[in-house]
Amino acid sequence: MMVGRSIAMHRRERHVRETAGEQPVLELRNFTSAKGFSDVTVSVAPGEIVGIAGVVGSGKGTLGRAIFELGRGCSGEILIDGERPKRTGPRAGIQRSVGYVPTERHREGLVLGMSVAQNHSLPFIGAAIGGPVIDGAKERREAVAAIEQLSIKTPGPGTLIRNLSGGNQQKVILARWLTIGSKLLVLDNPTNGVDVGAKGEIYTLLEEITASGVSVILISDDLPELLTMSDRILVMKDGRVRTEHAVDPAAPPAEVDLVAEMV
Repeated sequence: MMVGRSIAMHRRERHVRETAGEQPVLELRNFTSAKGFSDVTVSVAPGEIVGIAGVVGSGKGTLGRAIFELGRGCSGEILIDGERPKRTGPRAGIQRSVGYVPTERHREGLVLGMSVAQNHSLPFIGAAIGGPVIDGAKERREAVAAIEQLSIKTPGPGTLIRNLSGGNQQKVILARWLTIGSKLLVLDNPTNGVDVGAKGEIYTLLEEITASGVSVILISDDLPELLTMSDRILVMKDGRVRTEHAVDPAAPPAEVDLVAEMV
């Protein structure tokens, strides 16, 4: 009734392909930050969705941002495609094809007084390319292509982003990273505050991009979402990865077991 059409429970049809011999997109080795996590060691294969579960304060959100910033202020190692980043910070993360969707999109992901096109272009104009002159025609073309690709419901690229629904705002944030060809996406509660219809569309998009080799770190408070979309789930507690589960679609881990590990 909310979205005006029939909605079925999403079931991910594709899980991570055989990756033997492939270079991991991301490797963390004893990755540590005084702000909330320690000794995290994990690798992420091309096309893999690694879910991260944990209660508020477990360190999962801080870990996600630290990955996007390529370990700014952290100790231990972070490797992107087998290489240690020479620089850290959001600008460096974007230049190494890492994208980030924050949990608080209105505060950290969008400029509400700007248009759809301007919000869509923020990473590659503001951080990846730079320069004193913005090519408005190119900005508009890229936004129109993204609107069509992701079926973003908006009167046009010049519409203020604040006038879009939550789900369509989230699509704009995702679209910006696809436009610049991000090969690793860190998504912190990407379906938070969106309706069930938009949620299903976001899940379908994640299936499509991982099928093409894009890797995803999926941080979520929604256990059914993690169980539906993840190839593996890491459970964090008190800033550490306590357990890891491979997700077999035919026999996924029980939610009650994950909750017990989180608390």
